[in-house]
Formats: sequence, structure tokens, C-alpha cells
Amino acid sequence: NRLSNITSMVHIGSLPGAIVAFLCSERIGILWTFRQCCLMWIIGSVVFITSRDLGQVYAGRFIMGLGIGQFGVMAPIYLGEVAPREIRGMLVGLYGMSEYLGIMIGVSII
Repeated sequence: NRLSNITSMVHIGSLPGAIVAFLCSERIGILWTFRQCCLMWIIGSVVFITSRDLGQVYAGRFIMGLGIGQFGVMAPIYLGEVAPREIRGMLVGLYGMSEYLGIMIGVSII
């Protein structure tokens, strides 16, 4: 039960992270939003790695989820902007397919 709670904290943080990425990409641009995503993920990783109690583990995983959720929004936006017009849809679709394939593999291993 405790392991599933720790794992689900990333998913709980991903939803607000996706909303933040949507708002930030319009206001500060894609490059700075990517930098902010990386910073959130690094901060969450440091909090998680240096944790001394269960609350800090939960907080670190939640903060990591904020960063990870932002990547889920920003990567297709970035691909849509930099890909050549002829293969743009295929690349964005391939990204989505690989994301869900990774989730499926992760669920089946646990």
C-alpha cells in the first residue's frame, strides 16, 4: 500500500504540472518552460533522494510529478513547432504512442 502511494504521487503531481505548462508556454515561451520543467524535476529528485521521512518522500515525488507532467505537454508542442510539415503529424503521433507504450510496460512490470 505504501509503495503504491509513493508511486501515485508522481501521477497526482502530473495534472497540475500539465496545467502550469500550458499557461507558462503562452506567457514565458517554450524554452523557458522547458527550463522550468527541468528545474522542477531536479528539485523534486533532490527532495526525494535526501528524504528522511515518508512525508518528504511524498513531497519529492509530487514535485517530480509537477515537472514530468509539464514535459508531457511541452514535448508535443515543441515537436509540432520544429518538425517539417510533411512529417509533423507522424512525429507527434509517434511521441504519444511511445508515451503510452512506456506506461503500459511500466504497469505490466510492477
